[in-house]
Amino acid sequence: MSDLDPSEITETVLEMEARLSGTWVETDEDIELHEKFWSELRAWPKFSKYHGWIHPEARLGTHYLRRSKDWLFNK
Repeated sequence: MSDLDPSEITETVLEMEARLSGTWVETDEDIELHEKFWSELRAWPKFSKYHGWIHPEARLGTHYLRRSKDWLFNK
């Protein structure tokens, strides 16, 4: 895992601001990507050791998930 580059940080901050202000538009694909990520995380054998509970409003950066489709869906 590498550090975020400046454009990734900018994307993440702008998404957070849009979510907080209620202007973020989430596509069906975005919803599917988030659901897939959380499903994979919950299936991880050590999930309960390190996490146990995920807030219903928890989100990953959508731009990150869009760029990560290959590893998320092609395991």
